[in-house]
Amino acid sequence: MTSSGIAVVIPCYELGRTLEEAVESARHQTLPPEDVIVVDDGSRVPFTRNAIARLGEQGVKVIRTEHRGPAHARNVGVDSTATPLVVLLDADDLFEPTYLERAAGLLAESPDVSFVCCALQAFGRASYRWKPPPYDIAESIGRGACGHISTVFRREVWDAVGGFDAAFPRGEDIDFWLRALELGFRGAILDEALVRYRVRRASRYHSAVVQGHYLRAKEMLLDKHRATVASRGEDVFVSLLDFQREQSAHARVLAGEQREVGEEIALVEREIVAAGEAARDLAGIPFDWGELDARVADVESTGTNAIETYYLERFLANVEASGRVKRTLTIRAGDPWPDGKKPAFDRIVVAGALEPEDDPRNVLLQCRRALRPGGVLLAAGASMTLGREKGFGFTEASLRALLSDLFPPATVEVVTYGNLLTCLAGVAGLPPAALNEAELRRVDPWHPTLVVASARLPGARRRWRQAHTERVPRARRGAFADRGAVLAYHRIASLKPDTHGLCTPPEVFKTQLTLVAERCNPLPLHDLVSRAAQGRLPSNAVAVTFDDGYLDNLEVASPILSRLGIPATFFVSGQGLDEEREGLWDTVERILAGDEPLPDRLRIEVDGAELDLPTRSTEERGAALLALHGRLLAQDAPQREALIAALVEWSGRDLAVRSTHRLLTSEELIELAERPGHEIGAHGMHHLLLTAHPEEVRTKELEENRALLEGLVGRPVRSLAYPYGACDFRTTQIAEELGFTVACSVDSDPVTLDSDPLRLPRFEVGADVDGFEFRLERWLAGP
Repeated sequence: MTSSGIAVVIPCYELGRTLEEAVESARHQTLPPEDVIVVDDGSRVPFTRNAIARLGEQGVKVIRTEHRGPAHARNVGVDSTATPLVVLLDADDLFEPTYLERAAGLLAESPDVSFVCCALQAFGRASYRWKPPPYDIAESIGRGACGHISTVFRREVWDAVGGFDAAFPRGEDIDFWLRALELGFRGAILDEALVRYRVRRASRYHSAVVQGHYLRAKEMLLDKHRATVASRGEDVFVSLLDFQREQSAHARVLAGEQREVGEEIALVEREIVAAGEAARDLAGIPFDWGELDARVADVESTGTNAIETYYLERFLANVEASGRVKRTLTIRAGDPWPDGKKPAFDRIVVAGALEPEDDPRNVLLQCRRALRPGGVLLAAGASMTLGREKGFGFTEASLRALLSDLFPPATVEVVTYGNLLTCLAGVAGLPPAALNEAELRRVDPWHPTLVVASARLPGARRRWRQAHTERVPRARRGAFADRGAVLAYHRIASLKPDTHGLCTPPEVFKTQLTLVAERCNPLPLHDLVSRAAQGRLPSNAVAVTFDDGYLDNLEVASPILSRLGIPATFFVSGQGLDEEREGLWDTVERILAGDEPLPDRLRIEVDGAELDLPTRSTEERGAALLALHGRLLAQDAPQREALIAALVEWSGRDLAVRSTHRLLTSEELIELAERPGHEIGAHGMHHLLLTAHPEEVRTKELEENRALLEGLVGRPVRSLAYPYGACDFRTTQIAEELGFTVACSVDSDPVTLDSDPLRLPRFEVGADVDGFEFRLERWLAGP
C-alpha cells in the first residue's frame, strides 16, 4: 500500500476517557496515516495512564514529556516525525473518516496551498456547525480565529514558522497560522464538517474564558504581531466591527434562551414545593439526611449490607465461571492477608476485605508480592462506609489509582456493579428481593454499589529472569535480552522549590542505585548501545546518565556510583566551566519562586516586544516563571544572557552563586572525568533548545562543546544528550556528521535492537523510591 505521508500528532493531558476514541478516529481513515503519535504531557491520573499504556501496547507511538502545556507537547510530537504532511488532533476531538483523504487530495491538486482545514461539528454539551473565517490576516486578528488546530499542513510550513510559542496561555495556534500567513503561505478551508469538536465543561477554552486568560492571550497576540496589525489597521477595524455585531446578536439570542430556562426552573421549583406540601397533608415523614446512619438496617457484622453482599456473591460467581486456577487465594473480611514474603499464588481474589483496612495500599502491596509472575489480582470494594465504625468506600478512580501504582497500568481494568437505586436500597437496609432483576442488573458507573478492579503482573520472561538471577553470577548470566534501559538523572540533591522536577534526594538515589547494582547488569552507555545493536544485551542491562553537569554530580552522585561499581555518563554543557555560575533556569526560579518581595508586574523586553506579566501573588509568579522559561528556550545565547541580566535588574537583588545549585567548573569536571567508570558527554555549548535554531547554530553548539570537553578531559567525546531532550531528524544528522556515535533524547522507551543510537530513549527517574523497583521491572520486561 502506498504511504500517505501523513503523521497525526495527538497531545494528551488527563484526557484518558476520550483519548482512545480520538486515536481510533485517526487510525481508521479512508487514507490511513503513516504515523499516529500520542504525546503524554505529564499525565498523572491513573485512567489516562492506563489508556496511554494500552495504546503503547497496541503499537501506537507514545512520547512522554514533563507537563509543560499543549504547545510544548505539540512541538515535541511534530519534531518527532519526518512525514511530508502533519496534522494535530486534540485528545478529546475526532476526525470524520474522510478528512485526511479530502485534505491531502486538495494539497496534491494545489501546489500553491500549504495547509488545509475544514468546518467543525460540535458535539457533547452543545451542537453546532462552525466554519473558520477565510485565511486572511485582518479577519484572523479581528475575529481571534485562524483556521483551527486540526489543520493538515506541509512540512515546510513547520520548518519555516518554527513551532508553537509556549509562552501563550492559549491561542498559540492562532499565532502559529498568523506567522505562516505573514511568511506568505496560503491555506484553504473545506466546506464539509470533517472534524468533530467536543464541547465539555473545564475544557482549555472554557477555562481560558472563565479565568480571563483569553483576553491576556489576545493582548499578547496583538503585541507580537503589532507591525502586521499596524499595516492593516483599517481592515482589522472593519473585521472587529463585523465580529462585534455578530456577537451582540448572538448574546441577545442567548439572553432570550436564559430567560426561558429561568422560567422553567422557577416552575419546577414551585412544583417541588407543592409536592412537599401534598406529602405533609398525607402525613408523610420528611427524610432527614442527618439521620442517615441511624436508618441503616440489617447491616452484617462483616461491614457489608445485604445489597453489597448480593453483588459480592455475583462477583465471586463470575470469578468461578471464568475458570479454575490451581493456586488461588480468596480473602474475605476478617481473613489474614498474605505475608508477601515469596510468590505463591497465580490468582488472589479480595472480596469485601479492603473496606475496614487502615492502609489499603499496603495490603494490596502484600498481595502483589504474593503473586507469581503473570499472576492476577481481583479486588472488590464497596462504595459506601455506612454502618462501619471505620474504613473506606471506593470509587472507580480510587481503586484504579491504588492498583495502577502497583501493577503495569495497561493491565488495570475496573468494572462496577449497581446504581443509585441499589445504593439507596442498601442504605435503607432492603434485601435484594425488594428489587427486580432489571433494577439489580442496571449499571450506573457514576453511582456504583460495588467496584471491582483487576490487574496482572508481567509474565513468563520475569519468571525466567528471576530464576537465573538467583542462581547465576551477574557477570555470567545466560541468554541475551531483547531490551535494556538508560536511566536519566539531573541533580542529586534535596532542594525546594524544584519547579522543573530535576532533583533526586541523595538517600533516594542511593536506594535506587543499590537496587540497580543488586538486580541489574550496569553497563557503560556505549557498551549497552553496541550490544543492543548486535542483539547481545545481557539480561537486565542498565546504563546510568546525568544531564547538565551539576556540582552535586561530583560531590554526591560520584562517590555512590564508585562504591557500587556502577559506570555512568555525565553530559555537560560549556556554560559555567570558566567560572562558578548557576543555570539560567535556576536563576529564573530563584527570583520568581523565591520569598523575596518583587514588583507587582514583570515588564521585560523579549524579541523586540515588551513581556508584561503580573507578579503579585504566588500563583502569578509561578505563571510568569513558566512563561519566561518558555520564551528563554527559543533565544540564542546572547539574547538569553541579556534577558537574565534584565530580570535580575528588575528584581533588584544581588544574587551570589549558591554552591547547592551551581554547575561544575573546569577543574571539577577534570576531577570527575578521572574517576574510574565515569565518561563525559556533550550537552551543547550553551544548553540551547537546538530545534528552535538554524542549522548553523546547532552545528556550532555541538562542535564547540565537544572541542572544549575533549581539550579538558584529554580523550574523545563521542556521546551527546540533546538539551531538553529535543531533537528532530536534521539535528540527529548533524550529530552524526560531527562524529557522535550515541545521542540521547528523553523518549520514555527501552533500548532495543531497533533503537536509533542517535535518538536513544531514556527513562527520567525522579524522586520516587517506593515505585522505582516496579517501574524498573516494567522498563526491562518483555513486550
